[in-house]
Amino acid sequence: MLLHGIPQSWHMWAPVLPELARHFRCIAIDLKGYGQSHKGCGDYRHEGAAMQMLALLDTIGIGRYALFSHDRGTMQADYMVAADAGRVTRWIRGSQHFVRFHPDLAPQEHLFTGLDTRGVLQDPVRLMTYMFGRLCKYPLPREQVARAIQEWRPGTGLAVERYFRSSPSARTGSNAAPA
Repeated sequence: MLLHGIPQSWHMWAPVLPELARHFRCIAIDLKGYGQSHKGCGDYRHEGAAMQMLALLDTIGIGRYALFSHDRGTMQADYMVAADAGRVTRWIRGSQHFVRFHPDLAPQEHLFTGLDTRGVLQDPVRLMTYMFGRLCKYPLPREQVARAIQEWRPGTGLAVERYFRSSPSARTGSNAAPA
C-alpha cells in the first residue's frame, strides 16, 4: 500500500508503480479527501482516516501488507502500524521534511506560518507552483505539475483544511489552522 502526501494524490506513485508491480501487488489510493476520493464530512483526524484504510484492506481481503508512505500519508501510516503492527511485513516511512526538496529552505516552519491556506488551497495552480516550483531545488517537469493540478479536484482544499483543523495542535490552539 502506497500513501501519498500533500498536495499529491495516488498519482505521485505513477513513476515507480510499474517497477514495484513487478514484485508486489500495489495499491496506491487517494487519502480521504484528496484526488478522486470522497470529500464529504466525517472523521478527518489522521487516526480516524487510518482506521478507515485498515477497514478498506479488510474489505478487499488483504491481511498482511507492505507499506510505503510519504508526508501526510506517513501520519496515517503511523496510526495504521500502531493499531496492528503484525499486519505490516515491511515499511518504508517517508517523512514530511522539506530539506530533501530544497536544503536552503530548512528549517521550514516559516513557509506555512501565516500562509493564506484558504486562498492557496482553493487555487491548485498557485498551490502546485509553490509546492513543486519554489519549494523544490529541482522543480518537477511541467507534465507532472499539470497532472498534480488536475488531481486537485473541487473540494480537496476543504478536505485538507478539515485535516488541519482536526490535528491535535489545531485543537489546542498551538498552530494557525484555518477556522
